[in-house]
Amino acid sequence: MMQVDFQHYHDKLVQDIEQIFNDEVKLSYHEIKTANFNKVMMNEWIIKIKGDGIFLNKMFTFLIVLANKEPDVFPKKAPLVYMLQTSKDYQFVHPNVYNYLNGRAEVCLAVIDKWSAEESSIIELINALKDFLLNPNMNDLANFDWAKKKDQFEQLMKDQLEKLDDWE
Repeated sequence: MMQVDFQHYHDKLVQDIEQIFNDEVKLSYHEIKTANFNKVMMNEWIIKIKGDGIFLNKMFTFLIVLANKEPDVFPKKAPLVYMLQTSKDYQFVHPNVYNYLNGRAEVCLAVIDKWSAEESSIIELINALKDFLLNPNMNDLANFDWAKKKDQFEQLMKDQLEKLDDWE
């Protein structure tokens, strides 16, 4: 089993994000907490990603949750990834985002399905999130309303631009 010092992991993650992504990704929040009912340790990160392409200079916010019952071992289970609501009045619509509830929606990514504690990383996950914004997987739709709108993706994304928050 791989022993992990989560504070060291967090510090390295911050350093890697700064080196790899410059100012295009920000780790804005990190918390380690324990769910008492089943003694699961939760590592939660809020990551802000600067949009590119048609979303240039727009901001997207994600919650990444790693859960584990063994506090000193890197989680074996894939992280949960949520897109956080961009404003009080607006929920970003995307083919691979679904089920907004309490200001957050699940994100469907292939990298999550292939997650391996030994080989996967949060950096890999951030790269996948950056890519999924502009390149949705139209063959594996999480939001079934998109099945009728596949050919309208770019226009539907452009229609949302004014509702998105600007990069800080």
